[in-house]
Amino acid sequence: MSAPSHRTSIWPAATVLIVALSTLAIFMVINAVTSTSTVTTTTVAVVGGLDTSRDLTLTDGCSSAGSPPSDIRDALIVPVTAHLTAHKIVNQGAGDYDCYLDYRTSSSSADIIAYYQTHVVALGWKLFSSGHSAGGHHGQQVLFQTAGSDSFYWVYGVTIESTGSDTRYRIRIYQNNSLI
Repeated sequence: MSAPSHRTSIWPAATVLIVALSTLAIFMVINAVTSTSTVTTTTVAVVGGLDTSRDLTLTDGCSSAGSPPSDIRDALIVPVTAHLTAHKIVNQGAGDYDCYLDYRTSSSSADIIAYYQTHVVALGWKLFSSGHSAGGHHGQQVLFQTAGSDSFYWVYGVTIESTGSDTRYRIRIYQNNSLI
């Protein structure tokens, strides 16, 4: 007597593979048809606040050879009332990049602080300190932090240097030594 013959069919496994590939193809077509390639950007508009200057030369002093990365550089904003008085890349911070920009403006110190608190937070930075500045200055200071596309944390500070007929303030942006 001969042994019974058992055949195993590959059709059930082939059916699963065909269904999976068909489903993948359907979703790829749906994605191709519904995707848009336009990039939208948002501009922060604060009703009753100071407007942002579109003059990029007011922040160019802190841009050099790809530093800071564009997602960080986009937060270097100034109100329309600000005039650049000095800038310097000092590279003395905890990381590899450290820069400051000094401005004077006819706006009040309260308006300047409110401008940065509103706009920089709207650009995705986290406010982590607000109050009087240290280091011999008696003005107000706000500090923000965010993770950059370069895998470092970045710190953004605005310090009121002096008030009077004009408000003088400093923006300082530096790369923290901590990786994300």
